[in-house]
Amino acid sequence: MARALSHHAGSTYQIPKLDKILIQLRNIKIRQEFKQGASVQNLVRRYKLTRQMTNLIVTSESDGAPIVVGDAHKQMELKL
Repeated sequence: MARALSHHAGSTYQIPKLDKILIQLRNIKIRQEFKQGASVQNLVRRYKLTRQMTNLIVTSESDGAPIVVGDAHKQMELKL
């Protein structure tokens, strides 16, 4: 393992923080529920989000795409 890591010594990688991953999973679930017929108002109440944020989530195209611009603060840097 040490030999494998030595090839990456000094490299920096960005790893999503847990809260960012959980938000992305929540957003995927919201999109799925919306596609299955849940109303935006119902989703607003269930997930305790604003109507604007819920609309943004359900109209976004990619299931894994970040919703909020400037979410780099939710990344950790891992230096090997």
